[in-house]
Amino acid sequence: MTQMAASLLEGYAFLFVDPDTCKASEIYRSVFILQMIATTHLNAIAGFIDVPELDTRALSSTKMESVIGACAVALEHALKLVAEKEKKSTNLKTPLKINKSTGKESSTPLAFSELNWGQYTTDYTCLL
Repeated sequence: MTQMAASLLEGYAFLFVDPDTCKASEIYRSVFILQMIATTHLNAIAGFIDVPELDTRALSSTKMESVIGACAVALEHALKLVAEKEKKSTNLKTPLKINKSTGKESSTPLAFSELNWGQYTTDYTCLL
């Protein structure tokens, strides 16, 4: 599993329909991206309430670049965690780091957050 994750990270193969060929015309169409969009985004907007003042109708059908960018970065983060498991020979869990101000262990520096992954999300979105 860790070798597969590492292999999918090489050349961002996890973004393509066929990770072995990585055709530019097939980027952001991988089974991982499509499944994540289907199970998270589409499920969340199904049956949305139309609020004209917030333009929810447009929000439900546009700005897919942000959704795709968020999916891509979430997949990259997950694959990196799985790929790193082999190096540490431990159970898969978020590693802890020492918080410099408190001196206590914390997983915050490695959390999937805007602070840690926001720029990566923006980068993926800008590539669309």
